Amino acid sequence: MPPKHRRPPIPAGNIYRLTPPPRYVFWFWLALAILCFAASFSVAKPPLVPVWQYKVEFGSLLFLAVFLVWISFSAVSHRIEISGTFLRLYGGFFYRNLKAEDLDIAGARLVDLTREPDCRPVLWLGGPVLFGYRAGFWRLRRGGCAWVIVTDPRSVLWLPCKEGRPYLLSLQDGAGLLARLQKYASRPESGGEQ
Repeated sequence: MPPKHRRPPIPAGNIYRLTPPPRYVFWFWLALAILCFAASFSVAKPPLVPVWQYKVEFGSLLFLAVFLVWISFSAVSHRIEISGTFLRLYGGFFYRNLKAEDLDIAGARLVDLTREPDCRPVLWLGGPVLFGYRAGFWRLRRGGCAWVIVTDPRSVLWLPCKEGRPYLLSLQDGAGLLARLQKYASRPESGGEQ
């Protein structure tokens, strides 16, 4: 019998992968992590600096190195899992557990941010950013804020919520997830799709 803390495996048909960012995103964050890691061990303690200050500098650089390694690996493992009536969004920098009934599925659609500039994220408010990769919390050109993971601006799923911030997600099969959500919304109020 498996331990109670383990979740049952998610069937492959219930996993929707986000479009991976360009390869240089992974290598850029990893190179920064290696530089921070090397810098943390090359910082020499000056004779007149207190030990606690040296330890803070060392610990900060080491923490930053570990954090950058986490960002580099999580940037290539974004996905959405469907489990019952929940959508679990693993977005590297953030995790969201969304109930299907909390989503405005009627307003969900695929958008091309190059042709619909109103939906484009324009002001970064938090999260990892690099050319060709935007994640985290952004202010939109149309006003308001959204949770964003955009790697391919030509195919983005606009997923509004009934209450709260919308989501902009670059998915490999955005049309498939949208069709599945619309199918869920068209079902009677019997609990949705399993």
